[in-house]
Amino acid sequence: MASPANAVLALGATSLLPIMQPVSGVFLATIGIARGIRAAGVYVLLAAGTVLAFTAVLGASPVAVLKMLAAGWIPVYLLIVMWQVTGSALLALQLSLIVAAGVMLVFNLAVGDLDAYWQPMLQAMDESYRQAGMQSPLAALQAQLEGVPDTIGALMTMGVITIVWLLSALEFVLGGALRDKLPGEKSRFFRVRDLDFGRTLALAFVAVTVLAWLADLSMLRQVGFLFLTAFMLQGFAVVHWLHAREYAPVMVVFLAYGSLLVLQGFAVMAIAVVGLMDAMVRLRRRLLEAKGSRQ
Repeated sequence: MASPANAVLALGATSLLPIMQPVSGVFLATIGIARGIRAAGVYVLLAAGTVLAFTAVLGASPVAVLKMLAAGWIPVYLLIVMWQVTGSALLALQLSLIVAAGVMLVFNLAVGDLDAYWQPMLQAMDESYRQAGMQSPLAALQAQLEGVPDTIGALMTMGVITIVWLLSALEFVLGGALRDKLPGEKSRFFRVRDLDFGRTLALAFVAVTVLAWLADLSMLRQVGFLFLTAFMLQGFAVVHWLHAREYAPVMVVFLAYGSLLVLQGFAVMAIAVVGLMDAMVRLRRRLLEAKGSRQ
C-alpha cells in the first residue's frame, strides 16, 4: 500500500492465477477502503492495462481477459461504492445481498430458457475435459440431478450468482481486516463477528422459502439458496462472537468449519439456522443481557 506500483503489480499478478484471484479481490478491497473508490478505480485501470499488455504478448484474447478481470473486480468494487455511500460496512453487505437477489430474479426473467443460455458454456467445458483425456463430470452431474426439481441451467444460475456474491462479501470483509493491519490505521473497519443481516432480511428469507415451496418457482428457490448462504455467514459470525466473548472454546470454531467438509449440506443448513435465529431473536444481544443481569 505504501507504493502504488507495488499495489498495481499485486492486483495484476494475483488476478492472472485462478487460485489467487480471490486474493486480488482482497487487495482491491483493502485499497478501496484505505484510499477511497477513486484511487481504487485508478489502480484497477492501471492493473488491467498491465495484465492486458502481458497477456497480449502470450497471445491471449483481450476480451476473455477483460471478462475475467471484470468478474473478479467489479463485484468487490461495487461493495466498496456501497460502503462509501452508506457509510457502513454492515449496510453495504445487506444492500449487496438485496442487489444479488434482484440480479438473480431479473436474470431468470430476462433469459427465460436458462438451459439454452448455459448450454454453450457447458459444452465447451465438456470438450475441454475430453481434449485433456479426462472424463467430463457433466454426465455424472446430470445423473445426480434426476428427481431434483430444478434444471442444470437453474442450478448454474443459482451457483454462479451465489458464489460471486459470497466471494465478493468475503473479499470485502477480509480487505477491511487487512486495512486495519496497515501502519497508521487506528480505527477499526469491521469485525466478522459483528455481521448481522437483520430481521427484515431474515423475514424475507422465510417468506421466499415459503413462496418457493407453495408456488414451486425455480427463481424463488434460487433466491432462497442465496439467502441461505448469507445466513450461513451470519451463523459463522455467531460462532466467532461466542468464542470472542468466551462463551465457547476455540475448538467450537474449528468444529464449525470442519463440519462443512464432513456434513456438507447438513452443516450449511444447521449453521444458517443459527444465523437466522440470531437475526430473528437477537441471540447475541440476549446472551449479553442475560450475562449482565447475573452480574
